[in-house]
Amino acid sequence: MKNFDSIDLFRAMGVCFVLLYHSVYIFDFNGGIQTSPYIYLITALMWSGVNLFFLASGFINGKQFLILNSTSSYAIRRVKRIFPLYYTYLLIGTLLFIYKFDFFYLNNYNILQQYFFLSGVDFYNKGINHPLYFCITWSLSVEVQLYIITFIIIRFGKKSSLKLCTFLMLIGCVTPYFHANHFGLLMHLDEYFLGVIIRYLYNKGNLSYKFTKLIFVTILIISVFTIPYIDLNQGNPLLDSLLLIIYSCILILLINFNFKIHYSILEIGKNCYFLYLFHMLFIYLFLEFFNDIGFPPIISLSITFFICYIASVLSKHTFESKFYKIA
Repeated sequence: MKNFDSIDLFRAMGVCFVLLYHSVYIFDFNGGIQTSPYIYLITALMWSGVNLFFLASGFINGKQFLILNSTSSYAIRRVKRIFPLYYTYLLIGTLLFIYKFDFFYLNNYNILQQYFFLSGVDFYNKGINHPLYFCITWSLSVEVQLYIITFIIIRFGKKSSLKLCTFLMLIGCVTPYFHANHFGLLMHLDEYFLGVIIRYLYNKGNLSYKFTKLIFVTILIISVFTIPYIDLNQGNPLLDSLLLIIYSCILILLINFNFKIHYSILEIGKNCYFLYLFHMLFIYLFLEFFNDIGFPPIISLSITFFICYIASVLSKHTFESKFYKIA
């Protein structure tokens, strides 16, 4: 696979997980779609789709730690990628927040924290509820914080960068056992910096041996069969650790095996940022509408996702691309 198509497949998995999880656990709770117990069982762990994004992000940004190129060029690329779409998303939400639509509004909610990427800060947001539209912003806050840490390490870490990444990964691994907040920076240092380390090992050729692949396949199988024997509560630190092992094994295996992936699936991965930001809005606008006119839930969800996907393609070619061209 060229240009790490496997990463786009990995990110497509992540965004589909998140979309399914929110469709079932948020909108069904509000009287939206009706699902069977089997659907609830299948989607029980799909909240962890965000974990795939952090792993993939670490892997992609891991290149910066290898080449140690200009920090300014790195920052500019990240700003062009993150800010235009994010602040468009916030502008839509803010306007509808002002008009107090239920999906966008919550009493005593400080909407300014979204603009300064504070919604994913541990301790600061403990016990704070978000309007449904803004409930995903914590992850963008964490992502930007991780970029800032990356910038600092590249700028000042130099030859110690890999050691610093390993140290931060270990902090992320042990933090869930001492701190229950699942949505802040401390809880996701492990995924991001493990992604960085995987990229380092991949570039060094340490993950391409047949024996190495066999080891990760074995670890993956054992980990998957362990899941039914532990508490599937989202705050369970053991579950966090197990999912980290499972997703990192999947990532390692994907980047080491050659197979063709359909273009449309790769596009989902390439446009995952738009899909992640706006999927809640599209579910809110279309999912209940299609259900109300008698469509089966799976058809309603499929149509909703397709509309969101088309919107992501249009955004990529008519809006986002204009910022990518800016020097």
